Amino acid sequence: QQELPQDWAATQNNLGVALTRQGERSSGEASVRLLGEAVSAYREALKIRTQHELPQAWAATQNNLGVALSSQGERSSGEASVRLLGEAVTAYREALKVYTQQELPRDWAMTQNNLAKAYYLLKDWRGAADAYANVMTLFPRYEEAYRRLGAIYHEILFEPEKAFALHRGWMTSFPSDASAQADFAETHFTTGRFAEFSQRVKPLLSGAEMDDSSKAALRMIDIANLLASGAPSHVPDALDYLIETVAKQKEDFKISWSFNGTLHFINESEKLTPYSAWLNQLFSAAQGENRDAILKKLREVKSRFPPPGAGQRQ
Repeated sequence: QQELPQDWAATQNNLGVALTRQGERSSGEASVRLLGEAVSAYREALKIRTQHELPQAWAATQNNLGVALSSQGERSSGEASVRLLGEAVTAYREALKVYTQQELPRDWAMTQNNLAKAYYLLKDWRGAADAYANVMTLFPRYEEAYRRLGAIYHEILFEPEKAFALHRGWMTSFPSDASAQADFAETHFTTGRFAEFSQRVKPLLSGAEMDDSSKAALRMIDIANLLASGAPSHVPDALDYLIETVAKQKEDFKISWSFNGTLHFINESEKLTPYSAWLNQLFSAAQGENRDAILKKLREVKSRFPPPGAGQRQ
């Protein structure tokens, strides 16, 4: 350290990289120990690699430190996990003082992605959304960032217009992405584009590209869209189509879809106030553990349509 400090620091950084890889490939106590050793090695390197004297080397080590701390936090629980992930966020934010979008855009995006993952583990949804959005300014075709950002915007932060814009951008590059097509259709409903939703969902329901779980989910949203569009007389037929779709499935069929964003919109919409309780019952059917449980609930919900008082608010 005294005679060749920069070489010593570089070796400490490389040691940290090797220990991090070992730790991530291990499990249990060995993994935690190796990652802890990696953190110590990076902190040693940072005694020489200072922001003032070696800014890019300092930033690289701060990012590496964040990776090791994040991996530790992911493998921990409770307060220890929160503390380690918080330290990871601090390390990434330090690195971003040097890794700027203007001067080092690829390093900036890499560190933003790491920061987003740490925020995601912390369930800091705003922080994760902002960081993933930064990543996509440079890498608009990065699928993991797109999927996570879309889910955060629509299902957690309830910002459907941002989700709509995100899906629209993705669809320009990947127009055949069936999952994205379904998500984009849903955001037409939750942003009040009811006529456009109806136009967009029809080919999805009749096409072969969409999986049966997504088709069932879209049929449920279509029922809400009919009510929002002032067409309750079409709901019984739509319910029959939904029940028919589910009845054709295997016994272990499940609807794998989060309706948080759709339900938030329904419960906030004045147009849907007369139907909101009934629609909540409809969407609760999607939580059924198998085909028969879903069918039972759907038939019960159908028998209650229209709900009492709905006609008075039309």
